[in-house]
Amino acid sequence: VYPCRGNHDAVGVKPSVDPTGALSKAGWDNVFTGAYALPGNGPGGEENVTFSFTRGNVFVVGLDQYGTHPKRVNQAWLDDQFASNTQPHIFVFGHEPAFKIYHEDCLDDFPNERNTFWQSIAAACGKAYFCGHDHFYNHMRTDDGDGNPANDLHQFDVATSGSSFYHWEGSYDGDNSPWQPQLVHHLEDTYGYILVEVDGMDVTRTWKQRTAPGVFEAGGDQLAYSYDTYPPQGNGIGDVCDCEGNFDCDEDCDGTDAAAFKTHFGRSLFVDPCNTGEVCKGDFDCDLDVDGTDAAKFKEDFGRGGFTNPCPGCVAGEWCIYP
Repeated sequence: VYPCRGNHDAVGVKPSVDPTGALSKAGWDNVFTGAYALPGNGPGGEENVTFSFTRGNVFVVGLDQYGTHPKRVNQAWLDDQFASNTQPHIFVFGHEPAFKIYHEDCLDDFPNERNTFWQSIAAACGKAYFCGHDHFYNHMRTDDGDGNPANDLHQFDVATSGSSFYHWEGSYDGDNSPWQPQLVHHLEDTYGYILVEVDGMDVTRTWKQRTAPGVFEAGGDQLAYSYDTYPPQGNGIGDVCDCEGNFDCDEDCDGTDAAAFKTHFGRSLFVDPCNTGEVCKGDFDCDLDVDGTDAAKFKEDFGRGGFTNPCPGCVAGEWCIYP
């Protein structure tokens, strides 16, 4: 069990007496110590409340949003964590929603910092953020405006473990720019949890709701997806985040990349074949040519960049290793 400090945990001492949250953290540390201590790799002053760990091919980040930076996260530390991660699956959780649902107080109190945080999850190949704070189940996706909901990030508010429930009016009326929150599923007066199952490169998230004492069943909300693993040689260029068209590794797939793809389109076994000495930009499946299949793959990525599903950082190099 990896707990996350919430607002009630962080206000054990009056802010006027403990403005940095140090005393309330001391109380937290007194409980979560010894065999119950959390990973100690958080930033200075946040050990045991902010942390990360790896389990199999999954990288998990738990974020404290109180202490010296209420309603925010330690972005510099998080960026370093994402940069050093080598696992395909990333799960991030904190107490407060990134986008307002019920409570006025959440990460959109500092919208610029929130936007940087949200974009960093996308750039690191994360698909979702888990939180609590608002006592109900609320699943939303943040529409990035590119017309493809499959690449949108999701927010799961799962505060359904025993506290009294709140009533939501149905509007995401916080500071949401540049995204458009879209409701996927909402439930009140229902206890439950999210089950996340990882099978290789496939992930399934299922809302499990309480139907009787001790009985939890699928409750009608499920999100499943699979990470792309192009190319087969595992050279790290564009893998996982499915941004193969970013040939120059500048975090977008734009006209420069389109020009490079156009130069190589049509190469085949009989016309200027791809080989190790003359690598093809655009042979995404490494089958020795650049054809319609590759064009369809490039089209999927074209236009990514900035706030529109940015490409992750990479190091330019050879895409395919030909025999």
